[in-house]
Amino acid sequence: MSYYAAPEQDYGLLRFRNIEIREFWLTPLTGYLYIVLWVSALCSYLCLVVDHYRTRREQDSKHFNIVLLITITVAWAIYILVKLNLA
Repeated sequence: MSYYAAPEQDYGLLRFRNIEIREFWLTPLTGYLYIVLWVSALCSYLCLVVDHYRTRREQDSKHFNIVLLITITVAWAIYILVKLNLA
């Protein structure tokens, strides 16, 4: 979703051929992107909560990958929010 909503890359070949590129975010798609990001963050949080109550041993995995996923998801949502408000 972020690939389609984000501005297009400005490559030298495109400038050479005088091909127009989109330099702004597509706001209808960013709405869907917000939904996808926040649902992903919510699912990651729910996985952490369920895992906290489900683990029984001290040696069980800490699931750092889920913590990293929720951190990246929230950071990406905040980045898009800031970029859209500045544009």
